[in-house]
Amino acid sequence: MKDYDEIRKRYLAGESQRKIAKSLGISRNVAKYCEGAAVPWARKTPERVSAVHTEGSLGDGGNVI
Repeated sequence: MKDYDEIRKRYLAGESQRKIAKSLGISRNVAKYCEGAAVPWARKTPERVSAVHTEGSLGDGGNVI
């Protein structure tokens, strides 16, 4: 989170993404953090569809042929 704050502060002050990345010794996440598109403390929970087939979920009424 320290890097995020530093990157945003420097980017908003007019420093280039390349210069920020080089001075901090990192290359990943600089572009995302500059734009504010990603924040390190917010994690997305993926929506998952159940892989278990229950009676009626196959569209054939559960009849086994």
